[in-house]
Amino acid sequence: MMALPRVSVVVTSYNYASYLREAVASVRAQTYEPIECIVVDDASTDGSDAVLDTIAAEWPDIRAIRHAENRGQTAACMTGLAASSGHYVVFLDSDDALCPDFVATHVYVHLSSRMHPGLTSSDIFQVVENEVVLSTFQPFNDRVTDRQPTGKSVFRPIAPAPDGPWALAAPAPDLLESAVYVPPGQVAWCWSPGSANMYRRDAIALFADAPELTTMRLNTDAMLCMAIGHRCGSVLIDRPLSLYRLHGGNGASRQAQLANVRVISPEKEPSLQAVVDLIEIYTREAVAMVASFWSAETYLHLLERLDAHLATGGRAGVLDAAIARHHAALVAAIGPARLAAWTAARARRSRRQRWRALRRRWLRRR
Repeated sequence: MMALPRVSVVVTSYNYASYLREAVASVRAQTYEPIECIVVDDASTDGSDAVLDTIAAEWPDIRAIRHAENRGQTAACMTGLAASSGHYVVFLDSDDALCPDFVATHVYVHLSSRMHPGLTSSDIFQVVENEVVLSTFQPFNDRVTDRQPTGKSVFRPIAPAPDGPWALAAPAPDLLESAVYVPPGQVAWCWSPGSANMYRRDAIALFADAPELTTMRLNTDAMLCMAIGHRCGSVLIDRPLSLYRLHGGNGASRQAQLANVRVISPEKEPSLQAVVDLIEIYTREAVAMVASFWSAETYLHLLERLDAHLATGGRAGVLDAAIARHHAALVAAIGPARLAAWTAARARRSRRQRWRALRRRWLRRR
């Protein structure tokens, strides 16, 4: 007996009464059946209570949780996560909506993957005033077009019933051919925002208790995608499967994307801060982190990738400062000899890089 995995869709809402029912209706319209839907209202003041009452009367199987005070998007996500039970989790912003085959497609890709990604991310429709303006998200599109589709080496279609658990209609044959596997170590943002992502519950659990996540009010997706994608790898699904509504109240985007036009102000760009937070988590919690990796070498390699990404963006020295701050934890995690060898090797590389930079400047002056 084989059953398909339960998927938990957590709808988070704050003062989005006008959109809330449509978001929940899009969950109810999914072609995939083993779904639970939990709505978390973050102490809205715009009449959302009445909408929740209507939803409860129309769809009694949907659970509604109301925060007594406004705690922010991440707290709402974590409340829904704690109340849910699915092996896979989707955090749906209540001003967005899912296409009917969103859950089925994401689960199919997870189950067809030969690797073990922590999340899948699909493309998005960008919607302005209920009209679709774009059908792709630029950082996602850049990664898909820069790399050739992954194909059969990474994916093996899950067997349909009765030989396998897949009892739904199979997706289009080119779905897996166009999907792109992004291995662990990814540091440049390549995922779609918020509601376009499906996470493994056990991947979220790796970071769910970190204060860097639990104290965030906004940009939960930035931290989760960066942390889980960097640690466990991900898959990009080259299909727009959710509606990303742009209405002036979005946390970052000011308009639908347009070539050579900045739509996210630099001070609201959350992905670089997520990298800084990850370095802090990895070094502060070094004992637990190293124990959960296949090897200390993998742990150190991923730390180096985070640090190199920040240095490229003009924020050098973050990892060195974290090593000094959490030296005792690192000694306990990897031992004093290995830590000394690693930091010495880092210092040698840093000196070589500075010398090369000086030499390049000298040559340019000549």
